[in-house]
Formats: sequence, C-alpha cells, structure tokens
Amino acid sequence: MAHRDEDITFQLIDEFYNDFKEKDFESFALRTNFYECGRSYAVVAILGPVSSGKSTLLNHLFSTRFGTMDDSKRGSQATLGIWMSRCPDVRPFTLVMDVEGSDCAQKGGNTSFEKRSALFTLLVADIVLINMWCKDIGREHAANKPLLRTMFQQAMNEFMKKPRKITLMFILRDEIESRKSSLEGILREDLNEIWASAIPSSSSNLLLQDYFEVQFIFLPNYEVHEEGFKLKVTELKEKFIIPALTHIDDKAKHRASMFPALAQEIWSDILGNKDLDVPKYEILVSIARCEKIKNEHLNSFKKDKLLRCLRGIAYYDLVHDFGEKVDSILNTCVSKYDEEASLYDESVVKEKRERLIQECLQVPVSAIF
Repeated sequence: MAHRDEDITFQLIDEFYNDFKEKDFESFALRTNFYECGRSYAVVAILGPVSSGKSTLLNHLFSTRFGTMDDSKRGSQATLGIWMSRCPDVRPFTLVMDVEGSDCAQKGGNTSFEKRSALFTLLVADIVLINMWCKDIGREHAANKPLLRTMFQQAMNEFMKKPRKITLMFILRDEIESRKSSLEGILREDLNEIWASAIPSSSSNLLLQDYFEVQFIFLPNYEVHEEGFKLKVTELKEKFIIPALTHIDDKAKHRASMFPALAQEIWSDILGNKDLDVPKYEILVSIARCEKIKNEHLNSFKKDKLLRCLRGIAYYDLVHDFGEKVDSILNTCVSKYDEEASLYDESVVKEKRERLIQECLQVPVSAIF
C-alpha cells in the first residue's frame, strides 16, 4: 500500500551526530519495498549553506516533502542532522538525503558536523547537489570550499581502494544571465585549484574528472521568479537528473538490503575518526547476511518432507537410488542459497556455500545407514 510522502520522510542521523536511526530506516524500507530493489537504486544528497533553499529545491525536484524555513518558526533552522525520503516518480528507486546546512550559526561555528556529513555523503551518494548562491562564487565558506576540499581529500583515500565516479552538480541560485559564462569559469578554476591542493604531489597526474562528473546548473530566484524557477527545475530533472540516474552502474553498488548496515558502519567510523574502508564493510555485511541465508536453507534441508520420508523408509528397507534422490534435494537447497546470496561478496558467498554443503551432509543419517 502506498504511503504519502510526509509519512516516509524521516531523520536518518540526528543533529547531535550520535544517533543513526536504523530502526526508522528499516520501517521506511519495509513501507516502500526498498529491499526488493536489489542493486537497482540511487542515492542523491544535497549540501550547501544554511538557508540557501536546499529543502525547497529537493521538494520541487524530487516531489519530496522535507521541512522548509517557511514551515518553521521565525529564526529557526528547518534541517537539522540528515533527513531522508524517496522520489516517488523516477526510476530506479531513488533515496534523497537533505543534509543540514553548513556555516550554521546554531552550531556556534562548529564545523565538525558539516565535515562529517560531507564525508558520509561522499561515501553513500551517487549524485551530490552542491547548492549555492551565484553571489557567493569565489568566496571561501559561502562557496563551500572547505567542504569541497574535505570531499576531494577523502575521494583520494577511498576511491583509490575501490574506484567509483560521483556526479557532482553545482546548483547556482539567483542566476545572473549576463554573467553565467564568467561565473562558471571562476567556479571551474576554483574547483581545479581545490583539487590540486587536496591530492598528494605524487598523484598530480590524476584529474578531477577521473572521480567526479561535474555539471553546472543555473536557477532563477524562487521568490521573485517562481514560475521560471519551477520550469528550470523541471528542465534540470529531465536533462540532468534522470539521465544521471539511468547511467548509474548497478553492478558497482551494494545490495539494497546492505545499505543501512553499511551506512551505519561508515557513520560510526567517521565519528570515531577511524580510517574508512568501504570494502571492509562490504565483507562484514556479506558474512552476516550469507551466514543467515545459509542457516535458513540448512534448516529447510533438515525439514524437507521428501528427505524425512526417505529416511523413514530407509530405516526399514533399502531405498532405490537413495543417494541420487538426496543429491537432488541438496542441489535444490544449494541453488536457492546461490540465488539469494548472489549479490554479496563472491568469496564470502563461496565460503558459506561450501559450509552449507558440509553441514547438510552432516545432518544425522543414522536412520538411513
């Protein structure tokens, strides 16, 4: 049964940084059938200064219902922590993350959350929207330079282990028609300088475009040109977002059922300032999931009606082709395991498969032999 958008919008990480709300994600996933997606899903996130209209943009772009400043009391901040919803009208299944604004006065200049949330976004998202005002291009904090520097440094650390490419869309608000070309040129130059300063000298041959697909989109002022804003957002969705979503490599993604556990582990290590190793998390989750699948099919094998019948008959009489019949039951059991475990780490799947066969063969057969 479908649920209204506001019913499936929830806080994934609280504003105090500590609470990753796995139970809320589990509830969201069950209500939206997220786990049935396999690897066919996408994650989109937005970063940018506080009060820059991030939530409003997401709501128009993805038909979400994130809280906005208009819905809040005067002087309050709409987005605290990281919130999540889904876009109901695009394929593949698209998770949308609304991230607390950077340069937040309510945090007393504390930039720890914005750095942590930027790293988290980098490691879980396929498309990252960087929301900023045209007038802020070239400025240090308002133009997100510290966040970009952090993201680029982390990209070098993580993507060298497991290469992946992220689409980085700069959404430039309150466009100045006559200055579009020059503003884009300034921003490109800034990006290249930030990239050069973020990578080690030994890797100077690596280019920004090796890791990021960078795009620039200009939007008019929402309050002054509301209809024009909406038309441009529709164009953004059709010309940029949907093509980017359809080109995401499913084979390089984690299975949907692994996402919450992986995301929680990543966030925990970010909080603990530990070295991040996404492949390590994949192995740990694969071990847990494949062990569970193995045990389920081992129990099914033990309870198989035909196997029980064969054992019962064999207690009193010789069963013709007994070995072949048991092999057939075992092969069916293993095939079902292979099907369910196919999207996890290959080496783990193989190890647990062998273990399943061994344990099935150890099922007591004294009544037969």
